[in-house]
This record gives sequence, C-alpha cells and structure tokens, in this order.
Amino acid sequence: MACRLFFLYFWLVKKDKNKAFFWLAGSTSVFIFYLFWRVLVAKVSLIGHSSIIPIASASFKERFLTVPFEFFSYLRLIFFPKDLFIAQHQVIKTVQDIRFWGTLPGVFLFFWGLFFLSRVIRRGEGGFFFFWFLISLGLVLNVFPLDMTLAERWLYFPLIGFLGLAGVFLEKFSPKKNLILVFVVVLFSVRTFLRTFDWRNGLSLFDHDIKLNSQAFDLQNNFGTELFRAGKIEEAKPHFEKSIELAPSWWTSYNNLGVVYQRKGDFGKAKELYQKAIDNGDYYLAYENLAGLKLQTEKPDKTIEFVSEALKKLPLNNNLRTILVIAYTRQGDYKKALLEAKRLLQLFPTKENRLLLEAVVRKEKI
Repeated sequence: MACRLFFLYFWLVKKDKNKAFFWLAGSTSVFIFYLFWRVLVAKVSLIGHSSIIPIASASFKERFLTVPFEFFSYLRLIFFPKDLFIAQHQVIKTVQDIRFWGTLPGVFLFFWGLFFLSRVIRRGEGGFFFFWFLISLGLVLNVFPLDMTLAERWLYFPLIGFLGLAGVFLEKFSPKKNLILVFVVVLFSVRTFLRTFDWRNGLSLFDHDIKLNSQAFDLQNNFGTELFRAGKIEEAKPHFEKSIELAPSWWTSYNNLGVVYQRKGDFGKAKELYQKAIDNGDYYLAYENLAGLKLQTEKPDKTIEFVSEALKKLPLNNNLRTILVIAYTRQGDYKKALLEAKRLLQLFPTKENRLLLEAVVRKEKI
C-alpha cells in the first residue's frame, strides 16, 4: 500500500512519471512476492475460515449489496463516532434491507460533495489524498472477502487520506481553518479518551460492546470467556451457547462451553462438546481438554489411544505429550513412559519436563 501511495504522490503531486512507475513496479513486485510465500509456500488461505465468517461465506451479490452499508458506516465513524464497538459481521442479502437502500443517499451525497469540489480534487495534493482515501477504504469493503464486515481499526489508514483531503479543502475555502482544526482535534480527542474507559480490561470492553452488537458470534464468546475468568461461570454459559447458535461451524465456543460443563461435573456433556470442537476445526485446546478429561475419568489405555492419534496432527504439543507420559505411568508401562518423557524433554527442555523425566526414572506414581 505504501508503495502505491508513493506512485500516486509522484504521479499527481510531483508530476514525475519515471519515479511514479518505479514505485508502481515495486509495489506490484512486493504484492506478487507476498502472494507467493503466503499461498504457495505457507499455504495460508487468503480468505481464512470462510465457513464461519458471515461476510466471507456470503455470495458476491450479498457482499456487493453490503458495500453501501460499509461505506456509510465508515463515514459515520468519521463524522459522528458516537457508538464504537468491535466485531461487526452484518451481511445485506436483499435490496429490500433498509441497511442497503437507507444508506445509499448518504453515500451518494458524499460523492456528490466531492464532485462539486472536483476542481480541488483533480490536481495536486487534493487528488493525492482523495485517491489515498478511496483506494485504502476500497480494500476493506469486502469486494474481496475479509474476516469481518466492519472493523474500526481498518479506518486508521483511510482516515489519513480523508484528513489530508479535508486539510486541502480548508486551505482553499475556509479563512478560519485554524479554529476549525483546533475544534475538530479537541472534539475527537475527547471521544478517543472516553473510549479508553471501555478498554480498561476485557470484561469492561465486551460488556460495553455486546450491548450495542449482540449478534456477533465472536463477541458473545469473548464476553463469555471474560465472565468465566472472573468466576461467573453460570453467567458465561448462555453467551457460549449464543455464540454456537450464531456460528454453529466454529469450534472455540464448543470448547469453552465444554469447560463450563466440566467445571459443573457433567463430564459426558463436556466430552461431547470437546469432540465437536475437534470435528469442526481440529482445535488444539479441545484436544488438550479432552485428553486431560479422559486421563481423569477413563482407563489409561483409552487416553493413550486418543493422545497418540492427536499427536499425529499436533506432534509439537507439549501438553498432549505430558498427558501421554502420565497415562503410560498409570498403565504401569514405564518403558514407554521413559521413552516419551525423554522425547518430551528433547522437544521442550523445561524445568517441568526435566522433573517429569526424573519422576518416571524413579517410577513414581504421577
């Protein structure tokens, strides 16, 4: 993105075509290099977990219908940042949705205003900041699906372009530009300061935001997690259940709800939920939790069988290998326990693993 902005700067402001094309070629090369390493080498999907992200799993038509709502929402954040909250997953599915036709006038009005002032935009710094704003904001409108419909943090970079454009307008048309700038800076500084009170800790943040957006599956899960950590297990439970209802293909909420049932002593339900988390996403915490619960409630051979299979997918999981060592000792097979304990210490040379190996050597009951 920075290279492309340099391209625009030299093209529109400095009128230096040679340097402009140099930066354009550089940005294109960097992007291709990035795609090569991400997709072909690291094999990381560009879309992510599309099955659980509403906007990523939406059709192109639905994402297109959502664009006016996204654009208007970002404009609202710029001009009227009253309600701030994270985790927004709205998807517009039909033209009858008020979020589609209700936001169109605001978007058209914004572009009409820019067209009316086009004599400033067309040249120099005005054009540079206009394209900065439009291009950087266009990248987060989910024409190419992202992992969220809206994210306030995604506005940081486009906002620089917008503020630059506003500065050009003020310089051109307002004799009291300094007074206006002071007012804007003070106003938004106060709003930023007030938002910090929501960010005191995770519990206060999610407690505030979930009141504004109760339909975000990850927000429900995160609020439940903070409640659980605060010892409010019964209050956490419905939020994990709501998260599962909103995103039944996700795995994290199943695992967290399983922990709730385990704390309550319902081991059968907990195992069922851990297994569901594993089935949905091979979630490593669900493997660890289910292995630990099996060690606690089942015969050692059942734990050994489960952990051995799990380690084929998670060979570098310290907790699973520790559980395997303990299960072998409880089975009385100290030869295999010693072999696994040595392997564990070799992979993770920690004090805890060294003490575990010494306990196995002494054939202590673990």
